[in-house]
Amino acid sequence: SVKCESLPLSPFFNPNPLKMPVDRLKELLAPEPSGVFMLGQRTSSKSIEVEEVGYAPDHTCQPPSIYSWAAQALRQEAFTLGMSPHKAAPSILDGWGGACNAVYWHALDWAMKRKRPVVFLHVGTGIDRAHEIDATKKLLTAFSRYC
Repeated sequence: SVKCESLPLSPFFNPNPLKMPVDRLKELLAPEPSGVFMLGQRTSSKSIEVEEVGYAPDHTCQPPSIYSWAAQALRQEAFTLGMSPHKAAPSILDGWGGACNAVYWHALDWAMKRKRPVVFLHVGTGIDRAHEIDATKKLLTAFSRYC
């Protein structure tokens, strides 16, 4: 079964844009789910991008980057669905652009210790919503094979 949760990443509702969503993520991971499938919105894109790597949200976190083995495993299915693999440059993750990355890195860090799959999709604002829903459902179905 799939359980959906929402993490508030908007600066209008969250005065500390990284702490609150990361704390909420840790609460959601406490019952040890079999996998984590995440969605975020990227206003600068017109496609669905499968994030392949999460970067440490600050210089005290180790390791500095974590690759998603699940994103790698789903690469061909994602490509078939019109999604593109994506590796954000660490330099663009400063400030508000790092909120999705911070949550993704913490989920990957959690998953790495448990050998659980984690995938993060960035959905562009210029994409057809019917295609977004259909492609996301199909990738979620493929993702569930690894859970």
